[in-house]
Amino acid sequence: RADRLARQLRARGARAETLVGIYMDKGVDAIVSVLAVLKTGAAYVPIDRDHSRAVHLRRQPLPILVTHRALLPKMSGTASRFVCIDDQDNGTGEGDIATGIDPDSLAYVIHTSGSTGEPKRVMVSHGALASAWRCWEQDYALSRHADRCLQMASFGFDVFTADLVRALCSGGTLVLCRRETLLAPDELYSSLRDEQIGFADFVPAVLHELVALGKPLDFLRVLIAGSSVVDPADYQYLLRTAGPRTQVVHAYGVTEATIDSTAFTGFATSRVPIGRPVGNTR
Repeated sequence: RADRLARQLRARGARAETLVGIYMDKGVDAIVSVLAVLKTGAAYVPIDRDHSRAVHLRRQPLPILVTHRALLPKMSGTASRFVCIDDQDNGTGEGDIATGIDPDSLAYVIHTSGSTGEPKRVMVSHGALASAWRCWEQDYALSRHADRCLQMASFGFDVFTADLVRALCSGGTLVLCRRETLLAPDELYSSLRDEQIGFADFVPAVLHELVALGKPLDFLRVLIAGSSVVDPADYQYLLRTAGPRTQVVHAYGVTEATIDSTAFTGFATSRVPIGRPVGNTR
């Protein structure tokens, strides 16, 4: 499906450095769209379904936008050309297409509010993302421990890309978590067990509700808490209940520095540090 969509995008002008927006719910179609954009050599721009955050695109429209046909009316004026992934004809042909990209080519662009509240575009290259992947593989032994990764982050958040890369580049399975499940701790815990998740990256707010259940998470191989300040009590609980094979990590980073910049593992009491620079970072 990604190969066919990539050919359709290429026919619409997608090339290296072209920004291709993707506007849809998190799901299989979103994964197909991301892979298709990368196959053309273009850079994908994930857009959350929260329509109010997409209004700024009318001031600076994208060259191409991939969406579902039912969502087209909401995105009027946000792109020069539209491609509907649910159209019957998603292009023809099989196999990869030549891209002509290098490590400095754009891989994706994330919209972030920064310090001004006005959305701005943060550009991330293939080289930067490859560097992050190497770090994750080295620190978390992804090829062994990321056989089943839970995807919890929203589509417009850079941790979504982290989950995708960590799972698929390690040959693992990416298990998509519905928003409704994410907001229901009991359902989320059951999903973790039933889906035999080995790798999960939580925001502290979700982790706090999960810890409140008082149930062990020792079946996880790698448990990451990141993106915000971690409650020391939650962190201590994780250390106490984690199994001997569970790696508990507090990760910190900013969008501009490609997702993760520092990581902390070990004992902490009054507050949880952000740790030391991750691999290939200073």
